[in-house]
Amino acid sequence: MPQFDLLTLGAQTNGTILIFCIFFLYSLFFALPYFAEIKKSRQKIIKTTSTNSDLLFCLKNVLKNLNNVY
Repeated sequence: MPQFDLLTLGAQTNGTILIFCIFFLYSLFFALPYFAEIKKSRQKIIKTTSTNSDLLFCLKNVLKNLNNVY
């Protein structure tokens, strides 16, 4: 009976796709982090002493340079 062959083929295909998706998610979240180094993003700490005056001075210079550009 050919129609049952197509049904079993569809069930096998869907089952295989489901198993591969589960394996992919498992390897993505559990297995790969043990083998690959995960780099964490570092944040640069800005010194708070006199940064406001330095930023204001830098901003003034940038605005002067923008006004003098032809």
